[in-house]
Amino acid sequence: MRRLLAWIPRPRLSGTWRAILTALAILGVFQTVIGIPSMPDDLSRWPPLLADLGEGAGALQRLFAPFAGDLARIGILLAACLLLVVTNLPREAPPPEPVPHRRRVGKFAPSTHGFKFGNAFESGPTIEFGPLDPRSLGFGDASAGLAGGMTAYVRERYESGQPIPPDEVAPAPGTPLFRRLVRRQVQSLRWFRTPLRILAASRLSKGRAIEAARERELPAIRRQIDAGRLADVCVLHSSGSSPGAMTKRTSQVLAYGYEEQDGATLVNVYDPNWPTRDDIVIEVNQRSILLSTGRPVHAVICLD
Repeated sequence: MRRLLAWIPRPRLSGTWRAILTALAILGVFQTVIGIPSMPDDLSRWPPLLADLGEGAGALQRLFAPFAGDLARIGILLAACLLLVVTNLPREAPPPEPVPHRRRVGKFAPSTHGFKFGNAFESGPTIEFGPLDPRSLGFGDASAGLAGGMTAYVRERYESGQPIPPDEVAPAPGTPLFRRLVRRQVQSLRWFRTPLRILAASRLSKGRAIEAARERELPAIRRQIDAGRLADVCVLHSSGSSPGAMTKRTSQVLAYGYEEQDGATLVNVYDPNWPTRDDIVIEVNQRSILLSTGRPVHAVICLD
């Protein structure tokens, strides 16, 4: 029965038209079953109320005069009743508009809890091995950035409730804050699991990288944020299999919120390359991965 009713059109009628249809249906019943009695021509001797009713009945009688046949009267009756029934059928409520699903970690904001300086350090060794300079081996230059150490330090300070240092200039090599950032940068490698995951992601095709982001990495990011924890995320900006160019092809950000919207997921991130910016977003949809700063993205990896 519900399927049958679903196919019946339900015209929307105003209250005036519904009143007219109701009157026609009532008149059809009277005209078909008992007929409308003829009204006298002179109503001047009637009381005012009865005179008004008589004039109305006369007008209705004249309205139905052209439809003298019983078949015509029955047709009018059925049509009016059918329209009344159809216009009063219950309507299915329209589906509610989807409400974007949003989550955020506390009151975290890059402009408040992130570093005031960007990921731009003076050239110098991050780690010293006596007279050996690791830069001669192709790594360990502070000018390549310490985004992993910066995001790890910001996360640590936020979760412990401690304010971030107010420095507005990146610390020079050898200073206490610089050494702390280097230490956390090394820890972010997670016993070289992070570089191995980056190498694996860099070999994926564009389609496979988007599929991996939607099916594996985004759920991991959402689980962290739903649990009230910041998420370490590695952003791979281009494909390739050269380990030596890994630091130039990647950056590390801190995810602190997300929003589901129109089939896409928008992830709010603290990006050390853009200090004090609260509007940096990674968008993952069915066709691409986008970074609001305009830098291309090949893949994203949740490191937690």
